[in-house]
Amino acid sequence: MKLVRKNRANRLAAMIGYRRGLSLDEATKAAEANLALIEGDCLASLDQALAVIYQHVPQLCQGQAQPHAEAIYQAANQVLSLGAHCQRATLGKAAYCLCDLIDRSRATGRWNAPALEAHLKALKRLRHPEADTGPEIEEAVIDGLLKVNKKVSR
Repeated sequence: MKLVRKNRANRLAAMIGYRRGLSLDEATKAAEANLALIEGDCLASLDQALAVIYQHVPQLCQGQAQPHAEAIYQAANQVLSLGAHCQRATLGKAAYCLCDLIDRSRATGRWNAPALEAHLKALKRLRHPEADTGPEIEEAVIDGLLKVNKKVSR
């Protein structure tokens, strides 16, 4: 009896040896170009989510918690996710702080109107920053929101 081995070509091994696709730099440039194409749509979605927050915060400040808190929380999550795509990472951080404030307020059962209004003003300012607003000022706003959240949870 004779054993015969057939070497079958391994397609995966053959493909690994050949360079196909994009280099890292080419892929990065293509991704940035794609993001630039959808930036307008991202900003429109971001503004819609912010409009929901602007609409519901006054009712939440008046003590009507349940439906308004959930609507604000969902919209803030949307702002958080869209912020980075729209080159507004600090706005996303402010939205995260708002989610944190809502979580802390739910835990204590109290809604602090001045804290909610501070978050609302911060979101408005970070969405449309003034010419003199730089990264240092934006980070100071975020630090202030974090301090407000810690005070509220006491």
